[in-house]
Amino acid sequence: MGIFFIFAMSSPRIGWLQPKSENIQWWVAYLDIPSLIVALVIGSLNTTLVPLKGRFNSLSLWWEKHMWEQGWLSRVVLSLMLINGMARLGQAYIFYPLFLLGAWFFVSGFRPNQSVESATSENAHGLLWGATNLCLSIYTYGTLTYPLVSAHVGGGKPLLVSISIKVDNRKIIGRIMGREDSNCVMHNISLIHENSELIYVLPNGYLSDDAAIAIPKSEIISMTYQRKTKDEHATCLD
Repeated sequence: MGIFFIFAMSSPRIGWLQPKSENIQWWVAYLDIPSLIVALVIGSLNTTLVPLKGRFNSLSLWWEKHMWEQGWLSRVVLSLMLINGMARLGQAYIFYPLFLLGAWFFVSGFRPNQSVESATSENAHGLLWGATNLCLSIYTYGTLTYPLVSAHVGGGKPLLVSISIKVDNRKIIGRIMGREDSNCVMHNISLIHENSELIYVLPNGYLSDDAAIAIPKSEIISMTYQRKTKDEHATCLD
């Protein structure tokens, strides 16, 4: 089920549910496919070792006792799935396991028990850990995931725009923005807010450390919304 979830979230139609960070370490990204393959192999061993119990009796008994009965199989596979999600999506993925874990603790906290003492203890622990994980998931969503969700679906990721500035103040605005190509159509500018008079932009994208800059709309010749980041930083038409 978890492996199917990974493939489903990779679909372009619903991939926005799990936004991908743009600054994933190269060595972390290489863990994507290996972790998925190892999870598939370990998961399939549970069905292949049982029919071969007579041929690999000691291995089958060890597997059944430690990996299956003690629940280590699910823990190992879930850990590999977490590694896979982190390698494929970056730190933004942390929100999802924390949220699911918090929901699971909440549900387990309301399970009926035989004695009042055990019910009170288990329910209290379940609710405490559930609340802790849900609070952590809210924090990670706000700080790591929300900034990567497209604004088209209610997220906080700035829109990418291309703008061209009027000739009169082109040099001044270009210096303020720190863009040497202000005489051209400038691409990959992050639009964080706009009103009837001003647009507020990050001139070198939202991953840069630049401060936001307000540009009067009266100084803009044109502004085009980009679907994705362009390879070229600007297009000079003259």
